[in-house]
Amino acid sequence: MNDVCSRLYLVRHGQVVNFSEGTYNCHKDVDITELGVRQMEAVAKMLRDKNLTGVYCSDLIRTKKGAEIIAAEHGLRPEAHFTLRELNIDRLAAQGVVDRDRVFIAGPSIGGMMTLRMACEAPDLIAGAVVAIAALPEGLDCPGAPGAPALPMLFLHGTADRIAPPEGGRIGGDSVFVRDRGRVGAIADTVALFAARNGCDGFAETALPDRDPADASRALRRDYRGCAAPLVHYVVEGGGHTWPGSRPFPLGAALLGATNRDFSATAAIEAFLIGLAGD
Repeated sequence: MNDVCSRLYLVRHGQVVNFSEGTYNCHKDVDITELGVRQMEAVAKMLRDKNLTGVYCSDLIRTKKGAEIIAAEHGLRPEAHFTLRELNIDRLAAQGVVDRDRVFIAGPSIGGMMTLRMACEAPDLIAGAVVAIAALPEGLDCPGAPGAPALPMLFLHGTADRIAPPEGGRIGGDSVFVRDRGRVGAIADTVALFAARNGCDGFAETALPDRDPADASRALRRDYRGCAAPLVHYVVEGGGHTWPGSRPFPLGAALLGATNRDFSATAAIEAFLIGLAGD
């Protein structure tokens, strides 16, 4: 009898109402913002042509709302479970629920910094990581080469990011609308650290087609050579603290910067992770 293999899409909830406070909510039940709803709608659009047979979430409102938006595209009703609030990779792997070689982590902004912390402190728990519009926070001790294991990585950043300054500095830059959340190092130093860990020898740079000349930005893809594990870096020249391929947020453009429309960050990340999974 042939083994049956299902693909599992893991989706984080949208922006929460107390996002600006920098609070880790854990089991605190908080709602998502209007932007959080649009983020979930973007995910639903990306998954529209996937053959989803079930949508599952925790019983917290921020996950249930996103699950409902995604499930509606497929005529499904999400199933909410208290046990999905927190899951432990080691426990799930021991139970045979997940394949340790297919556990990936991804995050933008503050989530990207948490992803970097995982890549630095527990690389043995994951098979690859995606870091968007973020860099290593100052004070985070991240082992470099030699000694640190190679790990597949994809980075994405905008050169005009005012929230996570690409040259490093205060998170939020000089904006009075972003409270003090610490400082980040330069994105070039972050990528260089992981390139060294992966044993890479330079990169080949490709300019992506300028599909939307009106978006005030251009996208480049850097594929690193000779690596023990893949490393890809998308650089959006003129891009802000935004998600390429998403619908621009006009009211936030002054704070967040330009949104590149030349490629879909979601599709690029999906292709990268699927390639790592070998599907």
